[in-house]
Amino acid sequence: MHVQMVRSREVAEPAIDYPAYAPTVAARYLRLPVSTVRWWTLGNGAHLPVIRIADPHEQLLSFRNLTEVHVLSAVMCQDRDRVPISIVRAVLTLLEEDLCSEHPLSEPEMLGHGAEIFAKRFGQLINVSHHGQVAIKALLDAYLDRIDRDEQGAPMRLIVFTRAQPEGPRHVMIDPAVHAGQPCITGSTVRVEDVANGFRDGQSVSELARAHGRTGEEIEEAIRYWPEVK
Repeated sequence: MHVQMVRSREVAEPAIDYPAYAPTVAARYLRLPVSTVRWWTLGNGAHLPVIRIADPHEQLLSFRNLTEVHVLSAVMCQDRDRVPISIVRAVLTLLEEDLCSEHPLSEPEMLGHGAEIFAKRFGQLINVSHHGQVAIKALLDAYLDRIDRDEQGAPMRLIVFTRAQPEGPRHVMIDPAVHAGQPCITGSTVRVEDVANGFRDGQSVSELARAHGRTGEEIEEAIRYWPEVK
């Protein structure tokens, strides 16, 4: 029987704005270069950051910030070293005004209206054709679809990518209400790190599946995702 995800009354509404992730941790969880996450969230030399993080002084991101980095990576993953940060900031400023939010990339309106604005404006600024703008929106939608939301539309769970393709499996999640936002197998309290450590110590996939009450596919994907196990 699968282990059921447990939520206490104290964490029924996740503290999505609590500073919890250093840029190195965020990069590790989202499978991005640390330099990229630092660039977007802390700035780069004379350039200000494009994402307002929860604790700039301690350089810590919140779960909401994590979802923002995730969404931004949808359009920057191929051109992060070539697109000027000023262009990204200009698009996000436009979205902040349109969606009346300091964290537009985390808003539910991004799935649809916001994605259209981003794709069109971003595409115009980097001189992308209409066809290219449609492709940008489709990619944004694929990334936004990985964010589960509560009844108010706030992000409450992120289904992370375990592979390069946006359409890959959905077996690993980050939920601030489960193990303080450490990656777990989706729909459970089974930490990915525990699975990876067990595999590294010699347990087989089938043994881990039985021990944790998960499928072999879920165990394999957790192992694939965790960076220390290759």
